[in-house]
Amino acid sequence: MATLEEVKAQRDAASAAVDAWGLAADQAAQDATAAASASAIAGTASQAAADSAALAAAKKSQAQAEAQKLADMIGGAEAVARRKR
Repeated sequence: MATLEEVKAQRDAASAAVDAWGLAADQAAQDATAAASASAIAGTASQAAADSAALAAAKKSQAQAEAQKLADMIGGAEAVARRKR
């Protein structure tokens, strides 16, 4: 039969193991939360970059169309000026 001291030592060892498991579980939960947050931030940044690229492409297309209109207007004005000479 185990002595009272041996039983107390086993109890203390079991208690320490439970405490260590609890700390490890808390740390794992914090790590999972941090990873989820980082993933969400990365997803948001990725979406923002994609939106920015799409907006830049649209603005480039619009600028090219306006530049072509301006070139056409200048070309038309030069042709009218040549006819008047």
